[in-house]
Amino acid sequence: AQNVVWTHDVRRVVYASNKGDDHAVRYLEFSEGAAPKFVQYFRGHTDRVTKVCMSPKNDTFMTAAQDRAVRLWDLRTPQCQAVLQTPCQPTVAFDQQGLVFAVGLDNGIIKLYDASGYDQGPFETFVVPDLRNSPVPFSQLSFSNDGKVLLGIAEGKIFVLDAFAGSVIRSFPNGVAEAGAAPEACLSYDGKYVLSGCEDKSIKVWSVASGTQVAAWLAHPGVPYCAKWAPRRLLAATACGAVCLWVPGKEVLQQHMQKEQQQLQQQLQQGQYAPLQPQQQY
Repeated sequence: AQNVVWTHDVRRVVYASNKGDDHAVRYLEFSEGAAPKFVQYFRGHTDRVTKVCMSPKNDTFMTAAQDRAVRLWDLRTPQCQAVLQTPCQPTVAFDQQGLVFAVGLDNGIIKLYDASGYDQGPFETFVVPDLRNSPVPFSQLSFSNDGKVLLGIAEGKIFVLDAFAGSVIRSFPNGVAEAGAAPEACLSYDGKYVLSGCEDKSIKVWSVASGTQVAAWLAHPGVPYCAKWAPRRLLAATACGAVCLWVPGKEVLQQHMQKEQQQLQQQLQQGQYAPLQPQQQY
């Protein structure tokens, strides 16, 4: 199995098959005390599926494959809802509101679509200057939690882009050769840091604001190709053949708590936040 993603039902996942010429996407259900069972097969791609992306708001999901197509699906039916043909192997990502999705191509091109009006074509197209005329397509795209930042990986670099203007905010090297498989990268839950596995087997963390490397974590015996940051916590998970969980040291946690308390105090003083009042007892 590849590209396993949870649906909105904690018992069910969608994933891409790696069984020979069968490129159907599987919809699998886990039940306590029973063997997993297949709920549905989604057939249409004619080559290996390289990306599966679930909408954060509903039962829609997208797939991208080496057949140069993006397909949109609904978990409730095996019929493909739409097909977007592309000039190269694409990658895709939903924003965290499920209103917009991005399609990454070669030549540094990123196209943005309205999730409810994709048949009208992209409403915005960006070109990353450093990747102009590059035959290497994006291997990954992802949005920040607030939707303001778009992260992309191509040609051994991680690009942090303004999701509205398309301008490059920062770029960071991951040490991967042009033809090499790029490790996954992710933004922290607050969008302030980028975390990525690197070719030297380390996990590097960069500050988006300053552009500097702020940490290098060493523990993996191999290149960590998977990296995830918890959506609302100071916790990261990375994996090669082994899985590592990372939390900041005590001093960093104390600084973070103090900063949050200061921000809360400022919101209270400015009337932007109303604390919960105790309920009257009858």
